[in-house]
Amino acid sequence: MRIFILSDSDRQAAQVAHALARNGYECPPDRVVPLNGARPAELGADLFVLCLRPDPERALGACGAARAAGVPVVAVGPMDDPKLILRALRVGAAEYVTEDELGTEFGAVLARLRGPGGAPGTKVYAVLGASGGSGASTVAVNVAAVLARDHGGCTLIDLKLETGDLAALLDVQPQHTIADLSGGYGGPDRAMFEQALTAHGSGVRLLASPRRQASAIRSRSALARSEVTAGTVRELLDLARAAGPHTVAEVSPTFREEQAEALRVADAVLLVIRLDYTSLRNARRALEHLDAVGVGRDRLRLVGNRHGQPHGLPPAYAEEGLGLKLFHLIPDDPGAMNAATNVGEPVVVGLPKAPAARGLRQLAAALCGAAR
Repeated sequence: MRIFILSDSDRQAAQVAHALARNGYECPPDRVVPLNGARPAELGADLFVLCLRPDPERALGACGAARAAGVPVVAVGPMDDPKLILRALRVGAAEYVTEDELGTEFGAVLARLRGPGGAPGTKVYAVLGASGGSGASTVAVNVAAVLARDHGGCTLIDLKLETGDLAALLDVQPQHTIADLSGGYGGPDRAMFEQALTAHGSGVRLLASPRRQASAIRSRSALARSEVTAGTVRELLDLARAAGPHTVAEVSPTFREEQAEALRVADAVLLVIRLDYTSLRNARRALEHLDAVGVGRDRLRLVGNRHGQPHGLPPAYAEEGLGLKLFHLIPDDPGAMNAATNVGEPVVVGLPKAPAARGLRQLAAALCGAAR
């Protein structure tokens, strides 16, 4: 995305350029244009960021010209002038970001301007197990591997902060984890984010959960500095979107605020269940929690894992009990899945002809709206 900064203030332009860089967008000096020299229709921009200081009247005129060129505008200005905010929106600004929010809200604004859920190829999928043993981790790893193969890469984020095992399922030993990006002043930037990822041969890049339970190895003050907050999760997912093309995040069913934030941000939430009574009971509770944190049913994808086990419940029973249609069924294939787990390799990579591998490939394709 080609982003231009329209500004008569070098200081504010530098602040905006820094905020863009933190969210994965480079804005070199030749894309910083003074207001009196701006010809928006000739720049070939995908987005303008307009600095309202020091002359709001001139800036508002440039905003109108940019919108006339059919290019969205993000206005950046003071927070204590509601009339200016209203005027900026009336003359065509798509979003208004206050100067003190550049470090916290800018990423979310950029994500919204890429369209509903982001532009094609920048989707975030959250994977949530209804209960222990649902196979959510296996689903997350394998869906990420398929997306990486078919779309040139995939970021995989382990948000099960106390019990995450995605590194083990990929047989990698991360040098950095999500804890290294948490609690710092100013939050993580693109370079820090990229450095913290661990590459896997499948094309997946993993942001691992902390190696051990932080409470067991850190003092209280150190733990406070490394705490993963909802704000941290939002920033990380914004960075992952910018890195593209797809992101898969496994979320803990604790529904703490940092987990809820990932569920809110995701374009689709895969709720992974087994077809047995215990799993369905826990899935019903999970649906209540998802309603409470603001995840609409339109974004839910109910995935039945290990379908075909002896004495398993019929899919229609699960659909009736949960009030949701099953999005996909993954066949029970314990031999292939155990073999893949034991060598730390996604089954879609190591045993691509196995029934479970075919089911997981079909699930990933269905998420992208393709038939495969």
